[in-house]
Amino acid sequence: MSEFKINIEGNFLDSFIYSGVLFTVDVNGVLCTYSWNNLIKEYIKKDYSKKKFEKKLIDTREKTRFEKDFIIELDQKFLKEYQQGICVDLDVWSTDLDIKDNILYISSERGLEALPFGQSWNNGKVMNFNDLYKVWGESKVFGVSTGSWGRTLLAAGCNGALEVINSVEQANNINLKQQDGKVINSEVCLDCEWELNSTIAILDQLDTQAVLEYKRLMSDKYFKSNSSDSRKIIEEKLKNRESIPQEKISDLKQYIQNGIPDSLVNEATYSWFDGNKLVGLDDNNNALFYDFSQNEWIKKEKKIIDEQCYRKIRQTNVGIIVETEDDSLYRKIGDNSQLLSEDISSWRVFPRSTNYQDRIHIVNEDYLQVSIFD
Repeated sequence: MSEFKINIEGNFLDSFIYSGVLFTVDVNGVLCTYSWNNLIKEYIKKDYSKKKFEKKLIDTREKTRFEKDFIIELDQKFLKEYQQGICVDLDVWSTDLDIKDNILYISSERGLEALPFGQSWNNGKVMNFNDLYKVWGESKVFGVSTGSWGRTLLAAGCNGALEVINSVEQANNINLKQQDGKVINSEVCLDCEWELNSTIAILDQLDTQAVLEYKRLMSDKYFKSNSSDSRKIIEEKLKNRESIPQEKISDLKQYIQNGIPDSLVNEATYSWFDGNKLVGLDDNNNALFYDFSQNEWIKKEKKIIDEQCYRKIRQTNVGIIVETEDDSLYRKIGDNSQLLSEDISSWRVFPRSTNYQDRIHIVNEDYLQVSIFD
Protein backbone atom coordinates (compact mmCIF):
# COMPACT_ATOMS: atom_id res chain seq x y z
CA MET A 1 0.00 0.00 0.00
CA SER A 2 2.74 2.46 -0.98
CA GLU A 3 1.90 6.13 -1.41
CA PHE A 4 3.48 9.10 -3.16
CA LYS A 5 2.53 12.37 -1.42
CA ILE A 6 2.86 15.72 -3.14
CA ASN A 7 2.40 18.47 -0.55
CA ILE A 8 1.50 21.86 -2.03
CA GLU A 9 1.94 24.82 0.32
CA GLY A 10 -1.07 27.12 0.80
CA ASN A 11 -4.31 27.76 2.67
CA PHE A 12 -6.83 26.08 0.38
CA LEU A 13 -10.56 25.46 0.38
CA ASP A 14 -10.69 22.97 -2.47
CA SER A 15 -8.93 21.62 -5.53
CA PHE A 16 -9.64 19.72 -8.74
CA ILE A 17 -7.58 18.16 -11.52
CA TYR A 18 -8.86 17.93 -15.08
CA SER A 19 -7.14 17.29 -18.43
CA GLY A 20 -3.68 18.08 -17.09
CA VAL A 21 -4.76 21.21 -15.19
CA LEU A 22 -4.67 21.60 -11.41
CA PHE A 23 -7.34 24.00 -10.11
CA THR A 24 -7.11 25.36 -6.56
CA VAL A 25 -9.32 27.73 -4.56
CA ASP A 26 -7.77 29.33 -1.49
CA VAL A 27 -9.38 30.72 1.68
CA ASN A 28 -9.47 34.19 0.11
CA GLY A 29 -11.64 32.93 -2.75
CA VAL A 30 -8.81 33.10 -5.30
CA LEU A 31 -8.94 30.47 -8.04
CA CYS A 32 -5.63 29.46 -9.62
CA THR A 33 -4.78 27.09 -12.46
CA TYR A 34 -1.50 25.22 -12.92
CA SER A 35 -0.15 22.95 -15.59
CA TRP A 36 0.18 19.74 -13.56
CA ASN A 37 2.55 18.25 -16.10
CA ASN A 38 4.83 21.27 -15.89
CA LEU A 39 4.89 21.27 -12.07
CA ILE A 40 5.93 17.61 -12.03
CA LYS A 41 8.48 17.95 -14.82
CA GLU A 42 10.11 21.00 -13.22
CA TYR A 43 10.32 19.27 -9.84
CA ILE A 44 11.91 16.19 -11.42
CA LYS A 45 14.64 18.46 -12.84
CA LYS A 46 15.49 19.43 -9.26
CA ASP A 47 15.28 15.88 -7.87
CA TYR A 48 16.25 13.53 -10.69
CA SER A 49 16.05 10.50 -8.37
CA LYS A 50 12.26 10.64 -8.86
CA LYS A 51 12.54 10.56 -12.68
CA LYS A 52 11.25 6.98 -12.95
CA PHE A 53 7.96 8.07 -11.30
CA GLU A 54 7.34 11.05 -13.56
CA LYS A 55 4.80 9.43 -15.91
CA LYS A 56 2.94 7.81 -13.02
CA LEU A 57 2.58 11.15 -11.23
CA ILE A 58 1.17 12.69 -14.39
CA ASP A 59 -1.19 9.89 -15.48
CA THR A 60 -2.79 7.03 -13.53
CA ARG A 61 -2.54 4.69 -16.53
CA GLU A 62 1.24 4.48 -16.16
CA LYS A 63 2.03 1.22 -14.32
CA THR A 64 5.21 2.28 -12.49
CA ARG A 65 5.28 0.91 -8.93
CA PHE A 66 6.30 2.70 -5.73
CA GLU A 67 8.53 0.38 -3.73
CA LYS A 68 8.12 2.62 -0.67
CA ASP A 69 6.42 5.85 0.43
CA PHE A 70 7.69 9.15 -0.98
CA ILE A 71 6.97 12.79 -0.11
CA ILE A 72 7.83 15.88 -2.13
CA GLU A 73 7.14 19.50 -1.17
CA LEU A 74 6.08 22.29 -3.54
CA ASP A 75 6.23 25.70 -1.85
CA GLN A 76 4.66 28.99 -2.98
CA LYS A 77 7.89 30.17 -4.59
CA PHE A 78 7.99 27.03 -6.75
CA LEU A 79 4.29 27.39 -7.68
CA LYS A 80 4.70 31.00 -8.81
CA GLU A 81 7.86 30.27 -10.80
CA TYR A 82 6.41 27.28 -12.71
CA GLN A 83 2.68 28.01 -12.68
CA GLN A 84 1.80 28.13 -16.41
CA GLY A 85 -1.70 29.27 -15.53
CA ILE A 86 -3.78 32.14 -14.20
CA CYS A 87 -5.28 33.35 -10.90
CA VAL A 88 -8.67 35.09 -10.64
CA ASP A 89 -10.62 36.34 -7.61
CA LEU A 90 -13.98 34.59 -7.30
CA ASP A 91 -14.94 36.92 -4.44
CA VAL A 92 -16.76 34.05 -2.69
CA TRP A 93 -16.04 30.90 -0.70
CA SER A 94 -16.81 27.93 -2.88
CA THR A 95 -18.66 24.96 -1.37
CA ASP A 96 -17.97 22.53 -4.23
CA LEU A 97 -16.38 22.30 -7.68
CA ASP A 98 -16.98 20.16 -10.75
CA ILE A 99 -15.71 20.32 -14.31
CA LYS A 100 -17.20 19.01 -17.52
CA ASP A 101 -16.67 19.89 -21.18
CA ASN A 102 -14.07 22.55 -20.27
CA ILE A 103 -16.45 24.41 -17.96
CA LEU A 104 -15.68 24.88 -14.26
CA TYR A 105 -18.83 24.79 -12.10
CA ILE A 106 -18.61 26.61 -8.76
CA SER A 107 -21.23 26.28 -6.04
CA SER A 108 -21.40 28.79 -3.20
CA GLU A 109 -23.73 31.05 -1.24
CA ARG A 110 -24.42 32.76 -4.59
CA GLY A 111 -25.86 29.56 -6.07
CA LEU A 112 -24.20 27.87 -9.04
CA GLU A 113 -21.91 29.72 -11.42
CA ALA A 114 -19.99 28.56 -14.47
CA LEU A 115 -16.57 29.60 -15.71
CA PRO A 116 -15.79 28.31 -19.24
CA PHE A 117 -12.26 27.85 -20.50
CA GLY A 118 -12.86 25.79 -23.63
CA GLN A 119 -11.20 28.22 -26.00
CA SER A 120 -8.14 28.70 -23.79
CA TRP A 121 -7.32 25.09 -22.84
CA ASN A 122 -4.01 24.29 -24.47
CA ASN A 123 -2.25 21.01 -23.83
CA GLY A 124 -2.87 21.00 -20.09
CA LYS A 125 -2.72 24.76 -19.55
CA VAL A 126 -5.51 27.29 -18.88
CA MET A 127 -4.19 30.82 -19.31
CA ASN A 128 -7.53 32.68 -19.32
CA PHE A 129 -11.23 32.19 -18.69
CA ASN A 130 -14.37 33.40 -20.38
CA ASP A 131 -16.76 35.51 -18.31
CA LEU A 132 -18.21 33.98 -15.14
CA TYR A 133 -21.99 33.57 -15.44
CA LYS A 134 -24.79 32.41 -13.17
CA VAL A 135 -26.50 29.10 -13.88
CA TRP A 136 -28.84 29.14 -10.87
CA GLY A 137 -28.96 31.62 -8.01
CA GLU A 138 -32.05 31.33 -5.86
CA SER A 139 -30.21 30.10 -2.74
CA LYS A 140 -26.94 28.70 -1.44
CA VAL A 141 -25.76 25.52 -3.16
CA PHE A 142 -23.79 22.99 -1.12
CA GLY A 143 -22.87 20.46 -3.81
CA VAL A 144 -22.82 20.08 -7.59
CA SER A 145 -22.51 17.12 -9.97
CA THR A 146 -22.41 17.46 -13.75
CA GLY A 147 -23.97 15.11 -16.30
CA SER A 148 -24.60 14.78 -20.02
CA TRP A 149 -26.38 17.35 -22.20
CA GLY A 150 -25.61 20.16 -19.76
CA ARG A 151 -27.71 18.52 -17.03
CA THR A 152 -26.41 19.45 -13.61
CA LEU A 153 -27.51 18.32 -10.16
CA LEU A 154 -27.59 20.79 -7.29
CA ALA A 155 -27.74 20.11 -3.56
CA ALA A 156 -29.48 23.28 -2.44
CA GLY A 157 -29.99 22.72 1.28
CA CYS A 158 -33.54 23.56 2.36
CA ASN A 159 -34.48 24.04 -1.30
CA GLY A 160 -33.90 20.32 -1.86
CA ALA A 161 -32.21 18.75 -4.87
CA LEU A 162 -32.60 20.31 -8.28
CA GLU A 163 -31.66 19.58 -11.86
CA VAL A 164 -30.72 22.51 -14.07
CA ILE A 165 -29.69 22.68 -17.71
CA ASN A 166 -26.65 24.76 -18.54
CA SER A 167 -26.16 26.40 -21.91
CA VAL A 168 -23.53 24.10 -23.40
CA GLU A 169 -22.66 23.32 -27.02
CA GLN A 170 -24.41 19.95 -27.20
CA ALA A 171 -27.62 21.33 -25.67
CA ASN A 172 -27.56 24.33 -28.03
CA ASN A 173 -27.15 21.98 -31.00
CA ILE A 174 -30.54 20.41 -30.28
CA ASN A 175 -32.09 23.75 -29.30
CA LEU A 176 -32.26 22.80 -25.62
CA LYS A 177 -32.28 26.06 -23.70
CA GLN A 178 -30.80 26.87 -20.31
CA GLN A 179 -33.40 25.90 -17.75
CA ASP A 180 -34.13 27.01 -14.21
CA GLY A 181 -34.04 24.47 -11.42
CA LYS A 182 -36.40 21.50 -11.67
CA VAL A 183 -36.99 20.10 -8.18
CA ILE A 184 -36.30 16.36 -8.12
CA ASN A 185 -36.46 15.91 -4.34
CA SER A 186 -37.86 18.35 -1.79
CA GLU A 187 -36.00 17.06 1.29
CA VAL A 188 -33.04 19.01 2.67
CA CYS A 189 -30.06 18.09 0.44
CA LEU A 190 -26.41 18.70 1.35
CA ASP A 191 -24.56 16.82 -1.39
CA CYS A 192 -25.23 15.00 -4.65
CA GLU A 193 -23.42 12.73 -7.06
CA TRP A 194 -24.15 11.39 -10.51
CA GLU A 195 -22.50 8.21 -11.74
CA LEU A 196 -20.52 8.10 -14.96
CA ASN A 197 -23.46 7.74 -17.38
CA SER A 198 -25.75 10.21 -15.58
CA THR A 199 -28.38 7.52 -15.00
CA ILE A 200 -28.16 7.11 -11.20
CA ALA A 201 -27.99 9.92 -8.65
CA ILE A 202 -27.31 9.75 -4.92
CA LEU A 203 -28.60 12.61 -2.77
CA ASP A 204 -27.13 13.09 0.70
CA GLN A 205 -29.86 14.35 3.01
CA LEU A 206 -29.76 15.16 6.74
CA ASP A 207 -29.88 11.62 8.12
CA THR A 208 -30.33 9.44 5.06
CA GLN A 209 -29.84 9.22 1.30
CA ALA A 210 -32.14 9.12 -1.68
CA VAL A 211 -31.22 7.16 -4.82
CA LEU A 212 -32.77 8.20 -8.14
CA GLU A 213 -32.77 6.35 -11.46
CA TYR A 214 -32.93 8.24 -14.75
CA LYS A 215 -33.61 6.92 -18.22
CA ARG A 216 -30.49 6.02 -20.16
CA LEU A 217 -30.24 8.79 -22.73
CA MET A 218 -28.56 8.97 -26.09
CA SER A 219 -24.91 10.01 -25.83
CA ASP A 220 -24.09 13.66 -26.52
CA LYS A 221 -20.61 12.94 -27.93
CA TYR A 222 -21.58 13.67 -31.55
CA PHE A 223 -23.07 17.04 -30.58
CA LYS A 224 -20.00 18.64 -29.04
CA SER A 225 -16.57 19.46 -30.37
CA ASN A 226 -13.06 19.23 -28.97
CA SER A 227 -10.17 21.53 -29.77
CA SER A 228 -8.16 18.48 -30.87
CA ASP A 229 -10.79 17.27 -33.37
CA SER A 230 -9.38 16.73 -36.85
CA ARG A 231 -11.38 17.58 -39.96
CA LYS A 232 -12.14 13.88 -40.38
CA ILE A 233 -13.52 13.58 -36.84
CA ILE A 234 -15.63 16.72 -37.29
CA GLU A 235 -17.11 15.29 -40.49
CA GLU A 236 -17.82 11.95 -38.79
CA LYS A 237 -19.60 13.69 -35.92
CA LEU A 238 -21.76 15.68 -38.31
CA LYS A 239 -22.62 12.55 -40.29
CA ASN A 240 -23.62 10.64 -37.15
CA ARG A 241 -25.60 13.60 -35.85
CA GLU A 242 -27.56 13.97 -39.08
CA SER A 243 -28.41 10.26 -39.11
CA ILE A 244 -30.37 10.51 -35.82
CA PRO A 245 -34.16 10.78 -36.42
CA GLN A 246 -35.73 14.06 -35.29
CA GLU A 247 -38.31 12.09 -33.34
CA LYS A 248 -35.55 10.67 -31.17
CA ILE A 249 -34.17 14.18 -30.59
CA SER A 250 -37.64 15.43 -29.62
CA ASP A 251 -38.13 12.60 -27.13
CA LEU A 252 -34.71 13.32 -25.64
CA LYS A 253 -35.52 17.02 -25.17
CA GLN A 254 -38.92 16.23 -23.70
CA TYR A 255 -37.43 13.93 -21.06
CA ILE A 256 -34.62 16.33 -20.13
CA GLN A 257 -37.04 19.23 -19.78
CA ASN A 258 -39.89 17.49 -17.96
CA GLY A 259 -38.91 13.96 -16.90
CA ILE A 260 -38.69 13.13 -13.20
CA PRO A 261 -36.44 10.20 -12.19
CA ASP A 262 -37.72 7.15 -10.32
CA SER A 263 -36.84 6.72 -6.65
CA LEU A 264 -35.20 3.40 -5.82
CA VAL A 265 -36.04 1.66 -2.56
CA ASN A 266 -32.94 2.41 -0.52
CA GLU A 267 -32.19 -0.44 1.88
CA ALA A 268 -28.58 0.66 2.27
CA THR A 269 -27.61 2.65 5.34
CA TYR A 270 -25.05 4.36 3.10
CA SER A 271 -24.37 3.96 -0.61
CA TRP A 272 -21.87 5.15 -3.22
CA PHE A 273 -20.67 4.31 -6.75
CA ASP A 274 -18.05 1.74 -7.71
CA GLY A 275 -17.62 2.60 -11.37
CA ASN A 276 -21.13 2.16 -12.77
CA LYS A 277 -22.17 -0.09 -9.88
CA LEU A 278 -24.35 1.10 -7.01
CA VAL A 279 -22.95 -0.35 -3.79
CA GLY A 280 -23.43 0.27 -0.09
CA LEU A 281 -23.51 -0.87 3.52
CA ASP A 282 -26.25 -2.20 5.76
CA ASP A 283 -26.60 -1.41 9.48
CA ASN A 284 -23.84 -3.91 10.31
CA ASN A 285 -21.46 -2.63 7.60
CA ASN A 286 -22.06 -5.69 5.42
CA ALA A 287 -21.54 -5.10 1.70
CA LEU A 288 -24.57 -4.46 -0.51
CA PHE A 289 -24.94 -3.98 -4.22
CA TYR A 290 -27.99 -3.09 -6.27
CA ASP A 291 -29.08 -5.62 -8.89
CA PHE A 292 -30.83 -3.55 -11.54
CA SER A 293 -32.06 -6.66 -13.38
CA GLN A 294 -33.98 -7.71 -10.23
CA ASN A 295 -34.56 -4.19 -8.85
CA GLU A 296 -33.33 -5.17 -5.42
CA TRP A 297 -30.40 -4.86 -3.04
CA ILE A 298 -28.26 -7.97 -2.63
CA LYS A 299 -26.34 -8.49 0.60
CA LYS A 300 -22.92 -10.09 0.85
CA GLU A 301 -22.03 -11.56 4.24
CA LYS A 302 -18.82 -9.55 4.37
CA LYS A 303 -18.01 -6.43 6.31
CA ILE A 304 -16.42 -3.68 4.26
CA ILE A 305 -15.36 -1.44 7.13
CA ASP A 306 -15.16 -1.63 10.92
CA GLU A 307 -15.85 2.02 11.68
CA GLN A 308 -19.40 2.72 12.87
CA CYS A 309 -18.87 6.47 12.77
CA TYR A 310 -18.13 7.01 9.07
CA ARG A 311 -19.23 10.30 7.53
CA LYS A 312 -18.44 9.79 3.86
CA ILE A 313 -17.20 6.93 1.65
CA ARG A 314 -15.92 7.10 -1.90
CA GLN A 315 -14.41 4.53 -4.28
CA THR A 316 -11.10 4.65 -6.13
CA ASN A 317 -9.41 2.00 -8.24
CA VAL A 318 -6.91 1.57 -5.38
CA GLY A 319 -9.39 0.99 -2.56
CA ILE A 320 -12.18 2.80 -0.77
CA ILE A 321 -11.66 6.07 1.08
CA VAL A 322 -13.46 6.49 4.41
CA GLU A 323 -13.93 9.75 6.31
CA THR A 324 -14.90 9.33 9.98
CA GLU A 325 -16.76 11.65 12.32
CA ASP A 326 -13.50 12.70 14.02
CA ASP A 327 -12.17 14.14 10.70
CA SER A 328 -9.79 11.23 10.08
CA LEU A 329 -9.38 9.75 6.61
CA TYR A 330 -8.53 6.13 5.77
CA ARG A 331 -7.79 4.10 2.68
CA LYS A 332 -9.02 0.50 2.90
CA ILE A 333 -8.15 -2.47 0.70
CA GLY A 334 -9.60 -5.74 1.93
CA ASP A 335 -8.59 -6.15 5.56
CA ASN A 336 -5.82 -3.55 5.32
CA SER A 337 -6.35 0.01 6.52
CA GLN A 338 -4.07 3.00 5.96
CA LEU A 339 -4.45 6.31 7.80
CA LEU A 340 -4.19 9.20 5.32
CA SER A 341 -4.92 12.16 7.58
CA GLU A 342 -6.04 12.81 11.14
CA ASP A 343 -7.44 16.31 10.59
CA ILE A 344 -8.77 16.93 7.09
CA SER A 345 -10.61 20.07 5.97
CA SER A 346 -11.94 18.62 2.70
CA TRP A 347 -11.04 15.95 0.18
CA ARG A 348 -12.08 14.52 -3.16
CA VAL A 349 -11.38 11.62 -5.47
CA PHE A 350 -11.89 11.38 -9.24
CA PRO A 351 -13.79 8.15 -10.05
CA ARG A 352 -15.21 9.54 -13.31
CA SER A 353 -11.80 10.60 -14.61
CA THR A 354 -9.73 8.64 -17.12
CA ASN A 355 -6.34 9.84 -15.89
CA TYR A 356 -6.69 10.33 -12.13
CA GLN A 357 -8.54 7.40 -10.59
CA ASP A 358 -5.57 6.40 -8.41
CA ARG A 359 -5.33 9.59 -6.37
CA ILE A 360 -6.96 11.70 -3.71
CA HIS A 361 -6.75 15.42 -2.98
CA ILE A 362 -6.72 16.21 0.75
CA VAL A 363 -6.94 19.79 2.01
CA ASN A 364 -5.13 20.16 5.33
CA GLU A 365 -4.69 23.32 7.39
CA ASP A 366 -1.72 24.81 5.52
CA TYR A 367 -1.20 22.59 2.50
CA LEU A 368 -2.93 20.55 -0.20
CA GLN A 369 -1.82 16.94 -0.33
CA VAL A 370 -2.11 15.03 -3.60
CA SER A 371 -1.71 11.35 -2.72
CA ILE A 372 -1.05 8.88 -5.54
CA PHE A 373 -1.23 5.17 -4.77
CA ASP A 374 0.02 1.92 -6.24
